[in-house]
Amino acid sequence: MKSKNSLAQTLKNPSYLQSSVTLLLFFASWGVWWSFFQVWLTSTKNGLGLSGSEVGTIYGANSLVTLILMFIYGTLQDKLVIKRYLLIFCAIIESLIGPFFVWIYSPLLHRNFLLGIIAGSFYRRDFCLHQEFLKQFQKN
Repeated sequence: MKSKNSLAQTLKNPSYLQSSVTLLLFFASWGVWWSFFQVWLTSTKNGLGLSGSEVGTIYGANSLVTLILMFIYGTLQDKLVIKRYLLIFCAIIESLIGPFFVWIYSPLLHRNFLLGIIAGSFYRRDFCLHQEFLKQFQKN
């Protein structure tokens, strides 16, 4: 009986519900766009027409940059007194992802593949960094 009561209290907590909905929406949107990203990269008709090894290189670079930037982001977040500024900055960067893909990322991958990978890895890592911020924000 006690566990049912504590579960009911947890579900009535507005902070818990807000955090849960935020995480649900984040991972749902991540799953949707990440699955279509590979289709866009490999499609010759409507995408970039990259080979499988090029797509693997892009995914590998994204993962490596994420591992490195998580440490930098965590340190930066700890140093900031008001963490909300970092969240606002991440939200602004995220809102510009469409123009980035169309006007910067796609041409860079065609003209200079390595530079495109680097630019795309740093830009798209903001999504993961935003998630790390949400985890830290919930602790405070």
